[in-house]
Amino acid sequence: MLDQLIEVLIQGKDYEILCFEIIIVKRMIHNYESFSRRNNFGDIETINSIPEFALKFLFGEKLDIGKLLLVREALLELAPDSEMYPGVDSTYALDTCAACDSLLSYLIDNDKESISRCSKLAMETVYISIADTYNIEEDDIIGEHTLMINEINFQIALIRKIISVKDMDDIITIANGIYNDIP
Repeated sequence: MLDQLIEVLIQGKDYEILCFEIIIVKRMIHNYESFSRRNNFGDIETINSIPEFALKFLFGEKLDIGKLLLVREALLELAPDSEMYPGVDSTYALDTCAACDSLLSYLIDNDKESISRCSKLAMETVYISIADTYNIEEDDIIGEHTLMINEINFQIALIRKIISVKDMDDIITIANGIYNDIP
C-alpha cells in the first residue's frame, strides 16, 4: 500500500512531494541532534537549514542552486564515519544525512525518486531501532513490530492527507509540521 501511494505522489505535484519529504526529514533530524550532542560532532544548523530551504521554496522563494550545492557539499562532511563512531546512533545520524541529501536532490535536480529514498530511510531507522532495542534479527518479526507498523501507517496517512489537500495554505501548514490529525 505504501509503495503504491508513493508512486501516486511521484506522479503528483512538486509541492506534494516536497511536503512529504520535508516532514520525513524534520521527523528524523532529532536523531542527528542527539548524535551530534553526544559526540560533539556536526553542525545541526546546516542540517536544519535543508528542510527550511524547501519550506521557503513552498512559500514561493526562488531557490539559490549554488547555495544548495554548497550545503550538499557541507552535508558530506557532516555525515559521521561509522568506524570513528560505532553504534546505532551514528547509523541514525547517517540516515538523517541521507534523507537530507534526498531532499536536496529533489530541490536541485527535481529527482522524484528521492521521495522513495526518504520513505525507506525513515523505515530503515525504525528497523534498526527495533533490531537494536529488542535484539531481534528476523525481518518478518521486525516488519510486524508495532513501531514499524506505526511508521508505515504514519507515512500512508501523511500521503493520503497531502494528496487530498488542494489548497496551498493547507500544504504549507502540513509541511510546517501541523498535522495533528495524522496518527
